[in-house]
Amino acid sequence: MATGPSLMMMRMVTVLYLATPGPWMMMVRGETPGVVSTSCCSQVFLSSSATLSTTQSGVLGIYTITSQKIANNPHPVYIKQNKGQDFYLYFRQNEAGGPQGWIVGPQLLEDSFYITTQNSASACPGGIYGGFDSDDLTRDDTFSIECHSDQVKIDCCPTVTINSEGSLGTKQGAVMGDYSKVGDFNGHTRYQGGHANTTLFYRKSGHGPDGWMIGMGLEENSFIVTTRDKSYCPDVVMVGYDRNKEQEDDTSFRITCQASTPVLSQDPGIPVTPLKPLETLSAQKSISSSARETLLSSACFRILVITYLLVLRMAEE
Repeated sequence: MATGPSLMMMRMVTVLYLATPGPWMMMVRGETPGVVSTSCCSQVFLSSSATLSTTQSGVLGIYTITSQKIANNPHPVYIKQNKGQDFYLYFRQNEAGGPQGWIVGPQLLEDSFYITTQNSASACPGGIYGGFDSDDLTRDDTFSIECHSDQVKIDCCPTVTINSEGSLGTKQGAVMGDYSKVGDFNGHTRYQGGHANTTLFYRKSGHGPDGWMIGMGLEENSFIVTTRDKSYCPDVVMVGYDRNKEQEDDTSFRITCQASTPVLSQDPGIPVTPLKPLETLSAQKSISSSARETLLSSACFRILVITYLLVLRMAEE
């Protein structure tokens, strides 16, 4: 058995060997088969503005990572839960053939697909551009998968005012007025207000008029006013559309931020109004004229008495 300096040298060589990149480092990074990697985004957003936005609009939108695992598959599984139907985004690797890589389907490990990417090189789905329809032939270059977060990253105005001097002011006048922040939705501030108590929120469905819109609730396919403006806050919107009619745009439509007025408290040691400068102060009468005459007479009488007493004293001497 090695001892002393020899043992120390062996330990140093072992440490250097393990620190060198190799297959064991892939295991440390979570690439062990059957272990889901935690380096991928917890949520992703699937969107399209071309073919897939029409043929597969229902499967677009926001997907959330799940705890589900596929045997011998290190990639995460994502799900979008809809009423009556769930959709899965997962990495398909099947020796029997068929689409490989990241796909969207109704169930895991089935030979039924809505969208395929033919991308089997990416460990995570975020950052994939281009997708194919269910025939695995019709390509949509506008399709993308991007990371998404429900966390509100920018604090928008707490109160906004919606107004229009054009067609929307007449056709959709009930949604005009003041709106107050009531929460968040899709990673953006959500507002409630107007004459009809409507909701101003950020639509993120992956197809159609995504961006700031006004509706009766958070139903993303029930439009009253759409803007197609994807700015982080709504106070930069410069145009509005009656429902989802692109030809009926109103360029006078505005969403403006209301600046909050601070409430100032008065320090008891500071006067409410500033004092007049000394040079602007006019002479103020401190006593009345009659009182001044009385004081003068009294002073003269005292002087006479003192003078008389002095004269008597000098005469006696």
